[in-house]
Amino acid sequence: MVWKPTLPLSDSNGSNLSVGIRMISIVAGAGNDVRELRFSQPPVRTVSFELLFRTDVALSLSSTAGLLDRWSGEFPHVRESAPAPRGDVGTVGFIGDGDPWPFPLVELSGDDGRSVRMQADSVAVSWRFDPDSAVTYPGYGALRSSLEALLGEFIGHLGDKGTHVVLTGAACRYVNDISQYSPKQLMAGVVSGWVDEEPLVAADVGTLGYAGLRMIYEASPDLDGCSITIGIDPASPDSREGTQSILDISVQREGGGEEVSLSDLDIVHERLTLTFLNSSNSRLRTEWKQES
Repeated sequence: MVWKPTLPLSDSNGSNLSVGIRMISIVAGAGNDVRELRFSQPPVRTVSFELLFRTDVALSLSSTAGLLDRWSGEFPHVRESAPAPRGDVGTVGFIGDGDPWPFPLVELSGDDGRSVRMQADSVAVSWRFDPDSAVTYPGYGALRSSLEALLGEFIGHLGDKGTHVVLTGAACRYVNDISQYSPKQLMAGVVSGWVDEEPLVAADVGTLGYAGLRMIYEASPDLDGCSITIGIDPASPDSREGTQSILDISVQREGGGEEVSLSDLDIVHERLTLTFLNSSNSRLRTEWKQES
């Protein structure tokens, strides 16, 4: 199920007409300072920060070889694949005679749950937090600092090779385990604005093959130019509907070709945090032990 609402919708008094729009009004609302939000038991399982860029010289494996070698101690596992398409670019393309071979998608991973992914127009850092391990989500500030350090090495190395990097966009993605609700219950709660802490859902009429939701909010000035995608799925693809859920939130902001900075990542993360809060209820926030 994919829902792409048209924004904004309101009655003659300016009141929100739908739960979806109510969410956006909270996401866009001023005065919601979420920068210091903390949970002592957060449901975060994976986090990804991505920075989009352009270069004045096309990237090549030879220009990044020294950097990949430098990172091999932290990220010993390397995998290459076809680059992921961006925007309206199709998934099939052709290379003409004499054209350079496209820079692949290079994925570097470590044994500590961290990974780096780069291709010709983006670099991303991801973290995986195993609920059974002692490594837990340390907060946005710590992860941002880690990204900033790796980004500095990336830009510095390419600069030494004569390649200038210009940041053009930022994106964040958080995947959360929601063990308290089934996908149907979580969908009902999010779409209804959590009017009931324990959402009532209809009984299945047969074997349910899948229950999930996608809400896609296109970039707009009301969202500081951010686009937002909210996904709800079963916690395990093998469990069909199951009793536990995944809440997957992605937010992206592009500069329209203009240069951006890491402050754009801060804007994106704040939008994501507000969306996360609005997708939860007081029971969940209490069980996650909200501290601020």
